[in-house]
Amino acid sequence: MASLGVMSGHDAANVAVQTAARAYRAYQAREWAGANALYMLLLEREPDNPRTYSRVIITADLGGQPDVAPSILERALARSIALDDVLKPLCDDAMALGEAGRYEQFLLRCRSALPWLSRALDARLLDYYTDRRDAEAMVTYSRKLLVGLPDNTDYLNVLASGLLMQGRTVDAVAVWEHILEIDGDNLDALLNLGSYEKDFGDASRGRELLKKACQLKPTPYLERMVD
Repeated sequence: MASLGVMSGHDAANVAVQTAARAYRAYQAREWAGANALYMLLLEREPDNPRTYSRVIITADLGGQPDVAPSILERALARSIALDDVLKPLCDDAMALGEAGRYEQFLLRCRSALPWLSRALDARLLDYYTDRRDAEAMVTYSRKLLVGLPDNTDYLNVLASGLLMQGRTVDAVAVWEHILEIDGDNLDALLNLGSYEKDFGDASRGRELLKKACQLKPTPYLERMVD
């Protein structure tokens, strides 16, 4: 039997389960202030649960307290919780609630408040803008990330895609050419440059590039293109 004033491990676990259930009900009912208070209480009991941090952040934001987000993220990182273990469920929640812009604003807010995290957050912003097909932001953030990593083919491919969406085809082609100078087997660059050349430039070279792409990752579609 637990001594007076001291909760047994079993009792503490039961309280945590009950608190989590109450927090989830409040979250589902969109009672943001109540949900946030309960998730904060749960965070005190289970400080190593990444999901709780993301729920604290989203409920605080929706409840009109967006400025607490950087401190909550910093608190998670201080517990050695991986950045993406907080960001992914936060992004998923924002999308599911139809509040995608809040995830973007969270990243921008944390970038400003936690400058030591700026590069990591820029990478997540680039992922977000790429998923949203925001051409201008894709170009801006890929160029930011290419500073110091000029030969990163992932960032270069996003840059080329953003340029293409902006109608800057010549610039996009130059980036794909540069990628293939760095990595002659880069599948994205082979596919994009090969398709462009086949339709608008040197058709023979385009087929060769697509043939190489097909050798790297054969698909029925590619096989038809190079026949």
